Amino acid sequence: MTNVQVSVEHELGAAQATERLRKAADELRKKNSSLVKSLEWSGNKARVTGSGFEGTLTVGEKTVAADVELGFPANMMPLKARQEVEAWLRGVLA
Repeated sequence: MTNVQVSVEHELGAAQATERLRKAADELRKKNSSLVKSLEWSGNKARVTGSGFEGTLTVGEKTVAADVELGFPANMMPLKARQEVEAWLRGVLA
C-alpha cells in the first residue's frame, strides 16, 4: 500500500469545518457508493474505507488532515490521488 497525506488550512473553526465535511462526505458516499464503502465519524475524526483505499480525516481549528492508504489500482497514481483529495477538501472548506 502507498500512503498519501494531505493537510489543508481553513478559517472555519473545527465545528463548522467538521459540519461541512460530514455533509459533503455523506453526499459523496450516497452518489458514489461503489467508491466510498463506509464512513464513520467520532467527534472531529472520520474513518473512511472505499474501493482501493482507507484512511482518516482529522479536523482541527485551522487545518484538516487526510491520511490515506492506497491499495491497487490507486497506488499506481499516488500524485493524482493526492491532488484529488486536496481539491475535494479545498472545495468543501472554501
